[in-house]
Amino acid sequence: VEEEPAAPAAELAIAPTEFNLSKANVQDIPINITWGNATKITGIKGLAKTSLGSLPLDLKEGAHYAVENDVLTIKKELTELVPVPMTMVPTGTPLTLTITFDDGVKEFLITVVD
Repeated sequence: VEEEPAAPAAELAIAPTEFNLSKANVQDIPINITWGNATKITGIKGLAKTSLGSLPLDLKEGAHYAVENDVLTIKKELTELVPVPMTMVPTGTPLTLTITFDDGVKEFLITVVD
């Protein structure tokens, strides 16, 4: 009797890896996590590229994001870290989130759209 080969261990992954955030309809962003060897998120940093340079954002768990089982939710309150109303943020502005796990790092790209 041949044994089935063991499935390879899943690698750390997130899906989707990008999201278009509507200025007119800001909403929570759910991201599915495949944990691999990771067990927790240790922090999330954001970097918004603006015409004035880069704006670092420090997301706080509970206020700006939440993790429940295999879903990371980037809360709409993230926009409160941006110093201007979302309606003033130029369309196409990229906001890169660097999600640090206890075993790996993933990037998530948010693009501001109308």
